[in-house]
Amino acid sequence: MSKFSVLLLALSMVVFVGCKDDEGDDGPLLSKRKDIVAVDLAGGCLGGDITGTVNAENFTVRITVPFGTDVKALAPILTISEKATVNPASETPQDFTTPVTYTVTAEDGTTQEWIVIVEIAAQGTEPVLTLSEAVWSYTIAGSNLPDWFTNNGEDGIAYGNGHVYVMSNHDKIKVLDPADGAVLADLDNSNISGGSLKLGDVETSADGSILACNVLDFNGQGTAVFKVYKWANESAAPEVYIEYEVSEAVRLGDNLSVVGDISGDAAIYTAYGRNFTAGERGSDIYRWEVKGGVLNPTPTIIKAQGFNSLTGFGSRAAATSLTADSETVWVNGNDIDVAEIDLATGAKLQQLPNENRDLVDFFYNDFTLFQLCDKTVMAAIFPRSANESRLLVIDVTDGLDNVTSSDVMYSADFVGSNTTANNDASGNVAHHIVSEAKAELYIVITNQALAKFDLTLAIQD
Repeated sequence: MSKFSVLLLALSMVVFVGCKDDEGDDGPLLSKRKDIVAVDLAGGCLGGDITGTVNAENFTVRITVPFGTDVKALAPILTISEKATVNPASETPQDFTTPVTYTVTAEDGTTQEWIVIVEIAAQGTEPVLTLSEAVWSYTIAGSNLPDWFTNNGEDGIAYGNGHVYVMSNHDKIKVLDPADGAVLADLDNSNISGGSLKLGDVETSADGSILACNVLDFNGQGTAVFKVYKWANESAAPEVYIEYEVSEAVRLGDNLSVVGDISGDAAIYTAYGRNFTAGERGSDIYRWEVKGGVLNPTPTIIKAQGFNSLTGFGSRAAATSLTADSETVWVNGNDIDVAEIDLATGAKLQQLPNENRDLVDFFYNDFTLFQLCDKTVMAAIFPRSANESRLLVIDVTDGLDNVTSSDVMYSADFVGSNTTANNDASGNVAHHIVSEAKAELYIVITNQALAKFDLTLAIQD
């Protein structure tokens, strides 16, 4: 045999042996690796992703989450061995009130069970709501009320399109810069007419539309019309959006709430608590529904149950909900404490436990509801005539029935030693969600204040 033939034979044997190393009896060798390499949880609105501790010896992973975290639907991100699979899949929500078993299957079909345990940190690490001092303010106490304030004329406020809107003199809408409260323009107020007052409140829709209603205080003799106007944008003229005829004694429009997007789905609320012309009382919530951009012009009237028929909601009644499709509505007025009502039955589901005025002393009426992370927040005006006026913020996450004094926050007083009265206890509050952990609050209190505040949610050091 030649040297060349010997060399070829040797090379072929090397190739054959190499192939045998990469194959088993039935083909190529498959990976046996079935490890969980890392487990992470998105930090959510408070930021900071959470990484679990992997113990490869006993096949466990432990993750510690902040106190107050809801662990019933966490979706951990799993990093596993290359070519392996895992069940349940990564980023699939799981209930971690008890440990969850993950089965990792290697490429060769062998499996390994891993136990993922979520532990909740001790109390004291939960996120806390903090109300800032006024970012800017124009108050009777500070002797710097805007020169466009009129006697008993400023009442409604809203945020939208990067601007603040204030109802002024019951006949116009001011457009303000949210950075400092300076007036930028007035909306066109042509074609606005009727009502006991031409304008009572202003709101915005998620699509940028601006809506405002008149105030109708009707004695029940004959018929009268309650109107809601719509501006498609800040340059548009107002058009009548809702025109609702009433034939009973009622007062509508002191407060208006628009939840959602009127070009899609939305709910529009006002409430009746006290009629001054006829001297009557009520506990009625009016709800207009918008579906697919189409308004149902006939409202659903919810007759709320469980309130004193002699007082009803009282004056300045307000109603709103967290979402347009909510099955409940929240209501407040000067003669009640805020309550949650079942839309279908009118039953009172829960109410702020404030019978002895140990949580909130005296009137608070117009309010707004929103969420920061998993916190549900209510912000309201607290106008006590010439005594004091403040912004009121309540953490209602655990339900109205469970609110304690530690859940209640107040701003500084806007009145001070000045005795300029707000006899109607009127005003309004609006919110703007800046991020999942921060909101801006804007308030107007008749004759007394216009101001901006920040509300933040953070884990305290």
